[in-house]
Amino acid sequence: MFALVKENPSYQLVQPILPFLANSLYIADEEALGVACRGFAELTKEGGQQHMAINSGMCRRMVELMM
Repeated sequence: MFALVKENPSYQLVQPILPFLANSLYIADEEALGVACRGFAELTKEGGQQHMAINSGMCRRMVELMM
């Protein structure tokens, strides 16, 4: 589903997949959910791109999953 890359892509390249990634956080299958969480983590781990998560609404679901 998501490829691990050495550098974060620009917001313009990632923006179209953010709704899909956000919806993927609601999948009941644990393996698919894990892939979605790793994709989310990769996109936001560096480069100051955490705003992507905030703007996409993924933060609420990530908090729910951690509880």
